[in-house]
Amino acid sequence: MLREAFRTRGLGFLESFSIPGGVVHLRRWVFQDVLPVPAASAPRQAPTIKISSACVLDQIDSLVEACRAVSLDWAEGPRDTA
Repeated sequence: MLREAFRTRGLGFLESFSIPGGVVHLRRWVFQDVLPVPAASAPRQAPTIKISSACVLDQIDSLVEACRAVSLDWAEGPRDTA
């Protein structure tokens, strides 16, 4: 699925383990863990979401390129939030 490709190939997370139809444990670098859980039901229209991510400054450009390679319309930014 596109979501999984975006999280793994785009954002660089590795899947530690998953429970079929349930929780997936994703990890990137040290202490960056995500536990996406499937919704009880699918909405009629996908909600707009914002994902914030921390990374090493010199890796921002390659991270954005990887996200855009998976899906051109999912990646906006980067934005300086300082």
